[in-house]
Amino acid sequence: VVADFLSRQMLNQKDKNFESENCKFNVYKIIEKVNLTSTINVTDERLSNIRDETAKDTTCQKLIEFIVIGWPRYIKDVPDDVKIYYKYKNEFTVQDGLIFRNDRIFIPFSLRKLMIDKVHVAHNGVENTLNLAKRNLFWPNMTSQIREKVQNCNICVKFSASQTHLPMMSHSIPIFPWQSISLDVFFVDYEKKPRKILVIVDHYSDYFELSFLKDLTPKSIIDALKENFSRYGVPAVCCSDNGTHFVNKTMKEFAEKYQFKHVTSAPYHQQGNGKAEAAVKIAKNLIKKSEQSDEELWWVLLHHRNTPNKIGYSPVERLMSRPTRTGIPSNVSKYVPKVPEQVPALIEKHRRYNKYYYDKKGKDLPQLNIGEGVQVQLKPDTDKRWQPATVSRQLTERAYEIDTGGTKYVRDRVNLKDRATSIQDLEKEENLIHKEMRTSCVPKEQNQMNKEKPASCVLTPKRSLHVDPSDEISSVLTPKKSLNMNESDRPKRNIKPFRFKDFVYQ
Repeated sequence: VVADFLSRQMLNQKDKNFESENCKFNVYKIIEKVNLTSTINVTDERLSNIRDETAKDTTCQKLIEFIVIGWPRYIKDVPDDVKIYYKYKNEFTVQDGLIFRNDRIFIPFSLRKLMIDKVHVAHNGVENTLNLAKRNLFWPNMTSQIREKVQNCNICVKFSASQTHLPMMSHSIPIFPWQSISLDVFFVDYEKKPRKILVIVDHYSDYFELSFLKDLTPKSIIDALKENFSRYGVPAVCCSDNGTHFVNKTMKEFAEKYQFKHVTSAPYHQQGNGKAEAAVKIAKNLIKKSEQSDEELWWVLLHHRNTPNKIGYSPVERLMSRPTRTGIPSNVSKYVPKVPEQVPALIEKHRRYNKYYYDKKGKDLPQLNIGEGVQVQLKPDTDKRWQPATVSRQLTERAYEIDTGGTKYVRDRVNLKDRATSIQDLEKEENLIHKEMRTSCVPKEQNQMNKEKPASCVLTPKRSLHVDPSDEISSVLTPKKSLNMNESDRPKRNIKPFRFKDFVYQ
């Protein structure tokens, strides 16, 4: 195949330059036809308001001047109040007295509070409000201002989601049976009657007793405890919830007489009495299954207590150092008492395993200070709304007494949220941003010169603001590295390629 002579005819340099200039000219013509103002879905009155406020804002006028005439090469040559816009310089345009960053309209300082209120009408939370604002509006530091507005909104805080659970915190591991026990009362239908049952569970062995109660008076609770204490001994620690049948003067006197420590969990926080809650769950299932299978409850309990669990020993073996006789044939030697070995170590291993998976979705929260303002869920089981309160005192590591305006409550840390600080004035925040820009963007030598010069001289750029249009369009089409990226000062070593080892460089 022979190529024709036209394919060998190369363009000269003049033709190349003509095509490049023609391409740039066509790009300019396309840009001129774009009318961003017509794409804004807003009333003429609102658009006119933004235009008027833009004209009154001195910073906006300086920004328009730089957009139209051109930006200096270095950020140190930009006035302090416009430095914050320097990194967006290639994204700004001006049409009909309005400033746009790409297709987002620039909001002058005087209208920013109004626009924040407008994007926050639906109270959709931080992320959704930010997504709405970022799609349509722009001004510096808009994200932090909207985030602060939402975090301080009383309605948003009141209906905000509950906090995730805290990392697992277990009771200390006992070293002998019945050293530490937990109590709880539950209600269940048994033998076609509603029953009140007290559950008492041992932390060392997981062995639990059930006591049917006539009523929930302190006397009935204490009589059931005395019966079990006479059988297994008096524990060192007795844990329960904060119910009135456990927290009362009679129970306090009983604890002092029998010399055991009574510990209570915070209200509406069942995890604080988790050992008893787990025993209640097992007991309810056993009662339901016994009725469905027409087996006696106590016969079912006997077999459950002799069933080994994840620790490796049955509850009754850890409590009595031997199994008890059931309906299952077994060797006589199995009933000879033998103390199970390393039970505390096995309990710790099992707790560590559970904690690993439980804490994957948990989040630790900082301690609260006395007198600190917080948000509290008073009834998290039925009402998830938050309301303001003040911390009065700390009762345990995670339980606090709070004051809601004369009424005191005890709540767990998971039901207490830090109250957001008050909304800062946008003008103060804007001044702070400009101050930070001055200290971070202007070199020390330039700062020293600025101190010696009057304000008018400081804000006047040293270089010409005029930029050739061809240079501007090439800067848009050609990606450049950020001006803020400094080369590393670390020493570098130039290693010659191996193939050039025999060459001498000059």
